[in-house]
Amino acid sequence: LVISKRRSQSKAAITAMVGEATTYLDQTADRQEQLKLLQTLREVTDGRIYVEGERARLTKRLSDMKEEDGLVQEACDILQEVHVETYGALTRKEKAEFITEQIRLSLKTKDYVRALINSRKVNRKVLEEDGMDDIKLKYYMLMVEYYSREGDTWELCKCYHAIYRTPKVLAEEESWSAALSATVLFRALSKFNNETSDFLHRIQENERERLEQLVPFHELVVALTKDEIIGYPMEHQAIYESHSALKLSTDPAKLFHKRITQHNIRTVAKYYRSIRIQRLAQLLGLDVTKTERALAEMVEEGDLWARIDRPAGIVKFRPAEDLQPDQVLSEWNSDISKLLGLVQETTHLIQKENMLNKMQAEAA
Repeated sequence: LVISKRRSQSKAAITAMVGEATTYLDQTADRQEQLKLLQTLREVTDGRIYVEGERARLTKRLSDMKEEDGLVQEACDILQEVHVETYGALTRKEKAEFITEQIRLSLKTKDYVRALINSRKVNRKVLEEDGMDDIKLKYYMLMVEYYSREGDTWELCKCYHAIYRTPKVLAEEESWSAALSATVLFRALSKFNNETSDFLHRIQENERERLEQLVPFHELVVALTKDEIIGYPMEHQAIYESHSALKLSTDPAKLFHKRITQHNIRTVAKYYRSIRIQRLAQLLGLDVTKTERALAEMVEEGDLWARIDRPAGIVKFRPAEDLQPDQVLSEWNSDISKLLGLVQETTHLIQKENMLNKMQAEAA
């Protein structure tokens, strides 16, 4: 410590000294002495960019020791001090491992906001590289834990799909069948939109052979991709509701029934311009009150256009051709505005990625 504070001390000398002192950690039997040496080395490396990699590794080691002692909150706070995403001395694999540990400790201390912030620091493209399977699986399982608490079924679907596409998982039948079935199940529990609909059709097309080996989930995919009424409960309802991945904060059985009902309403809307509410309730297997509530919720969320004439007991659906020219123009203008916004955001992200890659190349 005294040597490192000497005026005009050589960077190479300090780097060599830190490297040599780090080897003494494994040779020190006394735990208190180890902690003291770790604290000293962290103080020496603090603020020195040329030993930032060594400081990150020392911090990780200190955090592990604190966790072993049962001081989980302290271990988490120590690890959060280091912003490895800005370090050029660490490899991408080391950065991913470090951030994954930050997420794990944040979840362990129930700091869910911090866990989400840390998760966004991980470049998911890096996780697709060779040799990253273990880190990728650990990262996505931690995100499954987070999104299960939040009840975000669409994010859970994407997490399990990423797990399924991992070569290590694809090599084991038990692993890929669990991941693929969870992917299908959480897609069924997700809200319907263009993205989720396209995802389901791609799963059906690309994973046909493996899906056919999972009969209950293959039938679920087929049912959801057809414009036909789905009876509830389904034939394999017990299998769906007892799946080991269903650990949501909300009631999965109730949510599953809700999504099936919404699918059935969309199907009816494709074939009918108007229908009596009693007949619609009969098709859905609900009473009139619950049918009206389900319709109102879909209309409120913008998933469906419908009007209920309660005195006449009739529900009217609007076919696409009934749109007036000014309405078509208005909707087209809205879609174009959203598209331009997405293009602008994508351009910004590409420029940001290029700048980061340039900085990393210059640092290397």
